Amino acid sequence: MSLKKLLGSCANGIKVFDRPNSHSNVHSVSIALIKEALLKISPNKNFVVEVINFNRIIGKTNCVSVDKTDTVVMAYRHGRKGPTPMVLNREPEDCSSLTVILKKDHNSGNYILITAFFGDSSEKEPWDPSIISGSEEHQKAKDFWATHALVYDPSTIAQMA
Repeated sequence: MSLKKLLGSCANGIKVFDRPNSHSNVHSVSIALIKEALLKISPNKNFVVEVINFNRIIGKTNCVSVDKTDTVVMAYRHGRKGPTPMVLNREPEDCSSLTVILKKDHNSGNYILITAFFGDSSEKEPWDPSIISGSEEHQKAKDFWATHALVYDPSTIAQMA
């Protein structure tokens, strides 16, 4: 795996590298905030999902809770194989947490940043090919996305479902 650049080190001293196509740039998370978050993580698994609460507003999340009063449409985002629920007429919400997803590089023992985004962690989308249809994970994904949606952003849309 081709590593791009050193982002920083975790609380346990393990180094974390960016990758050319990490999603942190897409989500407008600053390198300084990622470095601060890494210092609060001590990864010890192959795949790590950590939600770090900064106890201050650090950004805006576009994954929001929805209910029957919201207008939700399904849309295909760029680079996705399935549709995502998107809520109309809502704005991203202030948040104090950052979700950081890391994957271990078995060649070096270090970690690679997969993505970092404002807000709490979410479930995979129900259409994700890594989910077995009818499994507990599939049900959790369906339940989560029945009550959450991304704030509609036309720049992220490839086509409407």
